[in-house]
Parts: sequence; structure tokens; C-alpha cells
Amino acid sequence: MNPNIKRFNKLLINIGLRLDKLEKSDIVRGIDAAKLRYNEKERLYRLLEDLKRFAIEAGLLPRMQGIIHALEKRIERLPRGPHFPTVREAQSLLEYPNLGILAAEERPRSEHEPPEVARLVVTNSTGIILFDHILPSLQTPSLLFACQQNLGLSASDEEAVSVMTRLWPDLLSVVKGRFILS
Repeated sequence: MNPNIKRFNKLLINIGLRLDKLEKSDIVRGIDAAKLRYNEKERLYRLLEDLKRFAIEAGLLPRMQGIIHALEKRIERLPRGPHFPTVREAQSLLEYPNLGILAAEERPRSEHEPPEVARLVVTNSTGIILFDHILPSLQTPSLLFACQQNLGLSASDEEAVSVMTRLWPDLLSVVKGRFILS
């Protein structure tokens, strides 16, 4: 047997066995299992690249391209787990002692206008609410007419400025000195 084909088959069997193991493994539970699965999937991609490179160097690619493509598709069909580096980054952010998480809830206006902010909430990394304020709806027809006549502003513009002016000192006191995620 051609030594190149023999080596190709050896690489192919290694990838196939690893892939079989991942395909038959249970659902990933826990961060350690997620890390192992992520690392094994990355290793499979590297081994497949090595196999392709060897096939090109040995002149086997035209004959073996179908096999390589089938392996690529099997790897792509593996259940998607969390991207471990992103999970680790998120965990490190949650360890910040001065972390604040700002969430804005929106309410729809009309189909031609963007939604308006309905509520602002700031929590710390453990979920304790530091700031929670429900904003009034900024669509008041009588005020809208008065503002448009006198100032050229819409009621939403004027009310938004008024609400944020009242709210800003409280919000600022909560977020000042914090690393804020939104």
C-alpha cells in the first residue's frame, strides 16, 4: 500500500474516532464539560486542517476530497455549545466588584417611530437592584399640540428632556464609579 495513503488513513481514523466520541457524548453540563467539549471540537478542526494539508502535499486531495468534505459536515452538525473563551470573559466581568448592569425596557410607539424607553434598571453583578425607574409614556396629544405651536418641539422631545433632567442625578449617583454593561 502507498505510504501516503497509509498515513492518510491513520489520520482519518484518528479524526473519525474523536468525532464518534463527540457525536455520542451526552449534553454538556457544567463549565468544565463545556470547556472540554469546546477544546475537543477545536482540536478536530485542527486535525482536519492537518489532514487537508497532508492530502495536498501528497497529491491525494482530488481523490480524498469527498471524504474530507464529509468529515467537515459531521463536525458542523455537532451540537453547538457555548464558545468557551466568551464564557470565560463573561465570568471574569461578573467578578468585577464595581460592576453595574444597565437594562432599558422599551415600549412600542407607532410602526413608523422607534420605540421609547419605558424603564431603566441598574443591578450589581449579583442581581441586586440599585436603580429601577418606570418612565411615563411620552405621547400626550394636548401637550404635543402646545409644544409644536410654541417651541417647534414635539411633546416627546420636551417630556423626555424633563424626565431625564429629574432622573439624571439619581441615575448618576448609582452608576458613578462603576463599570457599566448595557
